[in-house]
Amino acid sequence: MPTSEILTEYVIPPKNWEKWKTEYRFGAFYIFPPEPIRTKINQFRKKYDPQSQTYCDAHISLTIPLPCAIDSKDIKEFINILAEFKKFIITYEQPSAYPGISGVVLRVFPEEKIKEIVKMLELSSPFRDAIPRKWPFSPHITIAEFVSKERTEQILDELSANNISGSFDCEEISYAVPDVNFCFTERFKFKLS
Repeated sequence: MPTSEILTEYVIPPKNWEKWKTEYRFGAFYIFPPEPIRTKINQFRKKYDPQSQTYCDAHISLTIPLPCAIDSKDIKEFINILAEFKKFIITYEQPSAYPGISGVVLRVFPEEKIKEIVKMLELSSPFRDAIPRKWPFSPHITIAEFVSKERTEQILDELSANNISGSFDCEEISYAVPDVNFCFTERFKFKLS
């Protein structure tokens, strides 16, 4: 039986990668806001969490990391899954503290629609051997993570004068993978119907 062709490159994780980074070797699914929204949010991320901004542009993390490389058969499965979903409008709120932990996020809606996309992707065969989700899924765009409670309050205070909330059309779901510097790039974009 012939095997499917691997369609993108994956790095061998360098020894300096922390364990959580190695889990992302084969990437995951994301929603990236369109321009100019992406650049606007990136500016806040660069100011308040420059390390995380070097990893990835502003995004909504969707799935847990994939456990293995994807091939053409997997791409077809993802195309079929995502074709079942119609384009929709995502709205994002003013910055708030991430519930239960320190950090600043933009909560995004409609939660149930996004959760359904995540559920269907994570039920697909490429996710069969994936590491289980550690926390319940909560859609958001991160402004700053790994900051103290005090720093969270400072950031929220500084951002309160900015009108950051808004909306955008979600027309595609992206598959992104990190390079050797743990910088994620989009490898495939899957159109919604």
